Amino acid sequence: MFRAETALLPKQEASLTNFFKRLGSDEAGATAIEYGLIAALIAVAIIAGATSVGTSLGTTFTTVAGKL
Repeated sequence: MFRAETALLPKQEASLTNFFKRLGSDEAGATAIEYGLIAALIAVAIIAGATSVGTSLGTTFTTVAGKL
């Protein structure tokens, strides 16, 4: 059933349409997301590298401690 109080006025509908058009063409948010993804990938690479180096350093220290 149609209720008059829930219907958008033509001016509101045009304003809402313009809002979604601007939102779709705005690329600032996409750029921020891209930079966030790049930062996340760099962080994962650093964590993987540090884990690998930490493991090999632990093995080296264990070997040196055993020989002492």
